[in-house]
Amino acid sequence: MTRRVRLADTALEAMLARRGRRILPVGLSDGILAAIAEAPQARRPLVLWPGSLTEPVPAFGSARAAVVAGLLLALAVSLLLVGSRWLEILSQPPPRAAVLVPTGIDVLTPDTGAYRRMVADGDGILWARGESGRLVRLDPASESAQSWTVADDAAFVSADIAPARDGGVWLIGERTLRWFDGAVFRELLDAPADLVTAVEAPDGTLWAATADGAALHWDGSSWSRLDAGRPNPNSVMSSIAVDAAGRLWIGWTQYPWPSGSGWVSRYDGSAWTVFDADEAAALGMPVREITELPDRTVWVATAGGLARFDGSTWTDVAACDTWSVAAAPDGAPWFASYDLSVGGTTVAQFDGQSWTSYGPSDGLPGPDESGSEAASVVPTKDGVYVATGAGIFRLAGSRWARVWPVAQAPAGLGPLLAVSHDEIWAVFSSGPWHFSKGAWTLEPVDPRYPRGHVNDLALAPDGTVWAAGTDGVSYRRDGRWVVADATKASAIYVGGDGTVWAAGLSGATVGVGVWMLRFDGTQWVRGTVASCPLSAVGSLAIDSSGELWAGGTDGVAAGGLARFDGQSWKVVREVAGSEVRNVVVFGTASGGDIWVEVESPESTRQIVRFDGTIWTATEQPAGARAIDLAADGTVWVSTDRGPAVYDGERWVLPHADVQVGTTGAISVAPDGTVFAAGSSNIWRFPGQWGPQDDAHKQVPQQAHVLADRARIEVSRAPRLRECPMARAVALRTLSGRSPIDLSVAESRFPRIAPW
Repeated sequence: MTRRVRLADTALEAMLARRGRRILPVGLSDGILAAIAEAPQARRPLVLWPGSLTEPVPAFGSARAAVVAGLLLALAVSLLLVGSRWLEILSQPPPRAAVLVPTGIDVLTPDTGAYRRMVADGDGILWARGESGRLVRLDPASESAQSWTVADDAAFVSADIAPARDGGVWLIGERTLRWFDGAVFRELLDAPADLVTAVEAPDGTLWAATADGAALHWDGSSWSRLDAGRPNPNSVMSSIAVDAAGRLWIGWTQYPWPSGSGWVSRYDGSAWTVFDADEAAALGMPVREITELPDRTVWVATAGGLARFDGSTWTDVAACDTWSVAAAPDGAPWFASYDLSVGGTTVAQFDGQSWTSYGPSDGLPGPDESGSEAASVVPTKDGVYVATGAGIFRLAGSRWARVWPVAQAPAGLGPLLAVSHDEIWAVFSSGPWHFSKGAWTLEPVDPRYPRGHVNDLALAPDGTVWAAGTDGVSYRRDGRWVVADATKASAIYVGGDGTVWAAGLSGATVGVGVWMLRFDGTQWVRGTVASCPLSAVGSLAIDSSGELWAGGTDGVAAGGLARFDGQSWKVVREVAGSEVRNVVVFGTASGGDIWVEVESPESTRQIVRFDGTIWTATEQPAGARAIDLAADGTVWVSTDRGPAVYDGERWVLPHADVQVGTTGAISVAPDGTVFAAGSSNIWRFPGQWGPQDDAHKQVPQQAHVLADRARIEVSRAPRLRECPMARAVALRTLSGRSPIDLSVAESRFPRIAPW
């Protein structure tokens, strides 16, 4: 039975290219595709049968006759393809290929080295996936490295990576597998379910674990689904492997964490066998990685240790929080763990007799250096490498040395303060960092104590940057910090008239000192304010009536929100019908409403606004993390799908098609540029959303945005990428809109220009 499907130009051309190369020289087939793409799109749709293109060419008496026949066939194919957009097919369309498409999102922070997983491809090249969509390629022979981020393509925000046997790495997206070779995506496979992880089997086929507990198998032309026999309703797939005999192994993890459990399942082609803590204690904990060694033993790394299976018996090998296990070229097993007893990353090797262990005293990162607890070890013929939360390290003799990133980047991201499209302040664990003119510099308030902590940042109406922290209340002037008040402060706010409001650090009892600073023309003069009746204050704001609001944590009898009318404080104990505890005050929106985020006694969080009389809860977007108010009062929220803006009735996600990952802090510059931060990255989003632009009221549909999002699918014929009309057709087809301003599109694709 046939099925009728609509194909994009490039998908059709890619199919014809593969078939055409069976009967035509490579250069001629590329030329045919270019001619096809340049032909006028005027003919009515035709129906083609792929099988008719695979018939063998009749034998001729001479090479010249064969060439003539090939040219005639090329002409026939080009005439048939003109205008054709519908195709009757008997099998699933072949995998696609694609070039990188920049998203327009800038990643401002350098590589922090916070890696979750590292693998070695079939060529021995190392690939590591970092936090928040960062991929690095490291050649062990030369130790040269290259990295990619979400700025290069949205696909780099992948859930996991898997090594490709023919070189490169598979990027595992939500429902897509992409084979990346360091230049282009050589294959794109759309999966029929949400993916968790995947592996390329020894026979070259692919197995993928799904979020709903099934295993998908790609045989090169189609997907098949296998029920994985979930051992527990609350368990999820966390690891997948295929051994040399072709048997499928699945590692399971049961949530909630940390009271999780684990299992391992093996599929022999007809039935599943489940192994649990009865076979080895380590198997009872969440499974991290499954690896078969050259001696055909299977090793399993779990949160409870390391287990070994010799084909009949399981043995507990180590009892520690193990993240990865791998075999060296000589077959010796290596494993990496995060050992709390030694306070950092641990790597160990088994030589057949005993274990040799390395820890922070041997050069590996300790607990204060690593951005995460993950550790992924990969032995190669050029040395042993381990990816950690502080970078990629190599064993040199008996010591470990970091090889990537070369320079240590700031870690431990805190508050953000956006000044303009080209300037932002960010507080890291090492102090306040300033991004300006494309570079980051550490700017401690007191250079004598560079690790002095900054708790809050604020931007005055005149553009002055203020900071509150352990060094007091300070402001920037002439490229340096000036301390206006030496009292340690936890929060700061600058009013429209230039008055600076500050709150002190929490004390032993309920009651936090609050004060204001006014400039008398020569110096900043401190004014006293009644003590705020909260146990701690983390945010301040002035509403449209001039009243001061304070948000923080509750005391024994106080709520987490209070307002000051100029004479006394009043504690707000209930908001929108619910008692409140921990509160963050964000400021006054354009309509005059004060916006706050509150936490109920049940630990649920809500975004609420107060119009002077009534509190109204606003349904927040999924994955909401933090709020910021733009200079014009527009309300922004960071989510796990990027920034969301409130248009007065609903939340709009302008960049929802690019999954940057979970965002935390968010800051909007006075010019409307939106910045958001993840665990280790700061993103600058395209477009300006200031008062001069009402585009925030609907999802932007400008041509340049469409061009950013469109993926140009190309065949493996190199000349096709040089064809202007092929590019134009791909953009028009994939964006769903016609026409597109190609001059704008060209400027957005510098990697493949000129066309």
